[in-house]
This record gives sequence, C-alpha cells and structure tokens, in this order.
Amino acid sequence: MIAHPQFAEAARSLATNMLASAAGDEALGGVFKDAGRYVTALWVGYLHATGGMTLARLKELCAASGYLSPGRARSLLQFLQHVGYVAVITPPGAGARPRYEPTPLYFAAWRSHSAAALRAAAIVAPDVTGLIDRMEEAGVFETFLCVHAARLHDRARVSDAMSAFFQIFPNRYAGLLMVMTFVETGGPDDFPSAGEIPVSLSAAARRFGVSQIHIRRMLTDATRAGLLLYDAKGTVRLEEEARTAIRFFYASQLAELVASAQLTLARLADARPG
Repeated sequence: MIAHPQFAEAARSLATNMLASAAGDEALGGVFKDAGRYVTALWVGYLHATGGMTLARLKELCAASGYLSPGRARSLLQFLQHVGYVAVITPPGAGARPRYEPTPLYFAAWRSHSAAALRAAAIVAPDVTGLIDRMEEAGVFETFLCVHAARLHDRARVSDAMSAFFQIFPNRYAGLLMVMTFVETGGPDDFPSAGEIPVSLSAAARRFGVSQIHIRRMLTDATRAGLLLYDAKGTVRLEEEARTAIRFFYASQLAELVASAQLTLARLADARPG
C-alpha cells in the first residue's frame, strides 16, 4: 500500500474526510477523539449483529484487542449512550442483565462515516466504489460493518499498539485528531510532511474541544519521546520515527478498508439468487 503511487493522496483524503465528518457531527467527533472510542463504537454494531450486545461481551472484545481495558469499556458504553448512539434494553424477567442496541442515529452516522472512508480507499482501489453505491441497500452496510470490525479486531491482536506513537497520539484524548492535522499538509512525494507543519494551540483546542494545555502537553511528550520537534512559535516537524509510524498507520487503515470492501462485495455476490 505504501508503494502505491496514490497512497499519499488516499491517506490525506482519509484524514480530510474524517476531520470533515467530525466537524459536521459533534457525536461522531467525540468518537474520533481516540482509538479506544473509535473501536468501541465500531464493535457496538458488530456485537449487535452477532448475537446481541451486552457489557460482558463488549468487555471481552475490548480486552482481547489490546486497545483498551475492560474497565474503560463500561465508561465508553456510557459515553455512547450519552451521545445517543446506544440505547439500553432490559429484557423481561427479574434480575436479568440489561442488553444494549445501537440506535438509528448510530447507524446513520456510521454509514455516512464508512462511505467517507471508502471514498478515500477508492483512490487506490477503484472497485470499492461498487460498495459505496450500494450502502443504502438493505443489509449491505451491516455486512461491511461486521466484516470490517472482525478484521480490525484480528489485526489489533498483532499490532504494536503500545509503541510511543500510539500511546501519545491515537490512544490519547484528541490525539487521533491531531494526527489527522499532521497528515493534511505536504505534497504527493512527501507523506507525511517532512517540513514544518503549522500548529496553533488555540485553534486546535477550539477545534477538538480540549484545553491548550492538553495539546501542549501532548506535543511536549512527543518531543521528549523523539517523535517530533515542537517549536512554541507554532510549528511541528515530524521525526522519521513518527513519519514511519504514520505511514504504517494510514497504510493499514486503507488496506483494511479495501480488503473489507472487497470481501463484502464477494459475500453479497455469493448471496445473490442465481
């Protein structure tokens, strides 16, 4: 994927599309704040379609992935309830454990988000557009969601989620969104940019709903870890370790989107009568 001549264009498109989605939907923007929130929201739909969603099943899935602890799964489930993505359903019978269901708001937001991500993936795999055109058909989006969630979970087990890059950016609040801003700049042969990237603490804080102190601390920690050089005047320069990590991060996302889309199309073709 990294060697693809349009990889940089596709990766930047993915970041731009996700930032636009976050800006247009406050709840979705909250989900995009870090990797733990994102995968939890993704698995909500997956668990719903594969036997029903309970807190116990969500904890088990999150713990096995390595992205977050079982304890955090509970708090993120409460967050998803707060933004209207999950509704609690108590089954009949005394002492029964509550189960949960994703709401129509969740499905609408995740369908829109998935289509935006697939449009970026289509830059390197044009056949993906065949799935985008069918996302409104009954069962198509749900099939893609399950395929994508299952593949992401399997890949998480072997990914280096404990690296300094992941701990300081994707796994930290608003860090995933900061990485997207780093990716936006640069040319086709410069991904991610090796030059100076303008960063405004006040603008980033307003854009992502966090304090300037939080953004500054994140950049300072990344500097100490050797991931970037932060100039307090308002620029960041990524070190090669961070550039390598970001290339792998976006290549993995695009590869999984393409593979999930192609597998979904194959399953839909197999299920078609005749």
